[in-house]
Amino acid sequence: MPFSPIAKGDIGTIVTSLEMTKRPALRAMPASDLRLERWKSPATEKYRTLYRRVGEPWLWFSRLELGDSHLSAIINDPQVRIWAVLDRRGIEVGILELDFRDAGQCEIAFFGLVPELAGKGHG
Repeated sequence: MPFSPIAKGDIGTIVTSLEMTKRPALRAMPASDLRLERWKSPATEKYRTLYRRVGEPWLWFSRLELGDSHLSAIINDPQVRIWAVLDRRGIEVGILELDFRDAGQCEIAFFGLVPELAGKGHG
């Protein structure tokens, strides 16, 4: 795939899509104290903090570019559902965001754990 020139002052992005073409082999689940907690109407700064912690190694930036009112409109939309992954101390260590704004579809908008938990089977 060729790369396109980027104008000065613009931000280049690469979008990666994943497709599962066959079911993965079964493996034992790790012991885990992690739990999901639904975030209803999260504050924009709290959301951005977790978004940065999870997404920084993957160069997530799209939500960081939005102003508070635009971000708030998205994350507080009743068709957008957000969960924080909490450790046993109640510290946010991951995010799951599902977007149902397109009728009949569910987009996994964001899903990830902090880098310290990557590759350990918790996802």
